[in-house]
Amino acid sequence: MKKHVIVVAVIVAVLCMAACGDAQQDLQADTTQQVATNEAAPEQEEVQQAIAEEETDTVDNSSVGSVTDIYNYEEGIPEITDVSETEKQIYFYRDGLKIFGKLYLPEGEGPFPVLVMQPGFRGSQSICGSMKEQFLENKIACITFDCIGATSPSKSDGMILDMTFLTEVADMNVVLDCISQLPNLDKDNVFVYGHSVGGLVATYTATHRSDVRGIIAVEPSYQMQDEFNYFFPNDNEIPDSFQEPLYGGKQMVIDAKAMNPYENMEEYGNSVIIFAGGKAPSIGAEAKEYLDKAVELFPNAELVCIEEADHSFSGTASAKVIEASVDFIKSNTK
Repeated sequence: MKKHVIVVAVIVAVLCMAACGDAQQDLQADTTQQVATNEAAPEQEEVQQAIAEEETDTVDNSSVGSVTDIYNYEEGIPEITDVSETEKQIYFYRDGLKIFGKLYLPEGEGPFPVLVMQPGFRGSQSICGSMKEQFLENKIACITFDCIGATSPSKSDGMILDMTFLTEVADMNVVLDCISQLPNLDKDNVFVYGHSVGGLVATYTATHRSDVRGIIAVEPSYQMQDEFNYFFPNDNEIPDSFQEPLYGGKQMVIDAKAMNPYENMEEYGNSVIIFAGGKAPSIGAEAKEYLDKAVELFPNAELVCIEEADHSFSGTASAKVIEASVDFIKSNTK
């Protein structure tokens, strides 16, 4: 177990550095086409300084807080602004907080099947947005979004220490709930995609709903419950903030320890495709049993190993995932 903890901590640290850079680049690009009220995002140096100043001493808590309810939220009406005929900027709302997203539509007449995409831990929606072209060429719409508090800088609201895996599930639920209010989308053919922690979130979200046609999970972090139980065995000694296994706040621990990714897999009857890396560092190469367990539980799941891929799934590995994902969506669209 300790080996798995170290491996995943290193993987996520690398992805976080890349995600922060992509988020900064995306935000700067968007300032040239402001289409909605945008509060000034904090500079990256200020975010890093805030993280460095967080208290990490153990707090003697007399009781543990409650687990985030992924269904108990107030959903607002999405605000949609046209960038072009095929690109929309959207503000979704959960409990009055903004979730910034984008809708990319293929050219031509719809409605189109739609892929709702979730990046990895602290990842920006721009990471998923960079993958959109091949989906659009195959008449598949894409929705990308920044979860509340998940990345910085971002046009979404929220503080980093308030984000948990289950708050991200709630955010994804809001986006999925709003699909019927978005233009030119086929609400009967909705698919989800997620990478790393995003794969965990996408899987958990889909298996707790009845309206998702299929799941695409790339190196999903199904081991997170075990990771957090390993680092935080005592529920009454959870720090307010911490750096391992991931940077987060107390609520992240509470939610992660309660979040069993496998609990509804046997009841999910639609198709699932899981991609595993074959080269370290990756879950597929060093903790594959977590992926194997999911394939065993899902009634209709396939595990695809990309031998040259590590956890980042960049380069040719990314291209292979996109090509296989297009085929997956086409074969499962009704």
